[in-house]
Amino acid sequence: GEPRADEGWSREGRADEGWSREGRIDEGWSREGRIDEGWSREGRAEEGWSREGRADEGWSRQARAPHAPGASMTTASADGATTAATTTARAATALHPAVASWLRVRTHLSEHLFGGPRLLKFAWVINAQKGGTLLFVLAMMAAFDVWTTTAWTYAALHGSYGVIWLLKDRLFPDPNWEVRVTFAGALSSWALVLGPYWIAPTLIVVQRREATPAVLGLATLLYAVGVVVMIGADAQKSFVLKAKKGLITDGFFARVRHPNYLGEMTLYGSFAVVAGHWAPWVVLVVVWSLVFVPNMLRKEASMARYPEWAAYKARTGLLLPRWSTRS
Repeated sequence: GEPRADEGWSREGRADEGWSREGRIDEGWSREGRIDEGWSREGRAEEGWSREGRADEGWSRQARAPHAPGASMTTASADGATTAATTTARAATALHPAVASWLRVRTHLSEHLFGGPRLLKFAWVINAQKGGTLLFVLAMMAAFDVWTTTAWTYAALHGSYGVIWLLKDRLFPDPNWEVRVTFAGALSSWALVLGPYWIAPTLIVVQRREATPAVLGLATLLYAVGVVVMIGADAQKSFVLKAKKGLITDGFFARVRHPNYLGEMTLYGSFAVVAGHWAPWVVLVVVWSLVFVPNMLRKEASMARYPEWAAYKARTGLLLPRWSTRS
């Protein structure tokens, strides 16, 4: 208990640093709010923030002393040395206040809306939509008696993705989806994100839309590539981080920093291609802008703590692979 005073962590001193029990919520550090910054109990392992692993990243108890105003943010390496490149990268990758605010709003809408008991895992909410897609499309086809090639192709593509998602969740689940949400939060996720994904099959069936063989072929190609990239990247991330915490810089992540998002955007784009209508594209642009992009920016800010981040960022693309090795 005594060393904490030296580090500025005494019970009395925490209030001076804004860390009182009452004051923590002002900084967005309430128990419920921590996930806004990527600090959920489940998500810390993904970022390499296990209790045992923090010392490896230079976050030993001795290193946690608060920075003085204006001090440079340097990350201590295993031997206590500092890295100037990491300091620059972290400053350049700091999460913008507007993005952080939006993440808090989004978390409230999807997890805490209207309060009440948080009995549902977010994974259950997502899995219900993903796994139910094939049944939904087939039910729509039966209800409107539409058995066209385009309808069957869409059912096969989007439906198989739902099955693959459930297998992925079973074999290497994402810890970020283990957070508990309120019933209103679950409904808002369906209404604002998950439900609108079904606009594409609804248009295909209700309007009896028919795509050419060339378009269906293109959509199938995009879907196949997207599924491989997304599932492969998620699998690599899951199994590598279980073995060793740290920054992943090879495999699917060798040339692009967010291959899982690239793959998911590609495969969902294939669904919009099959539909051949502007409405599914509007849904995707909104989801990509308000969900995917903020997630990637938060991840960037988190990864910037690693000493090798600056070099890795210089040789990779945010969302598209960078093939040139010049920084």
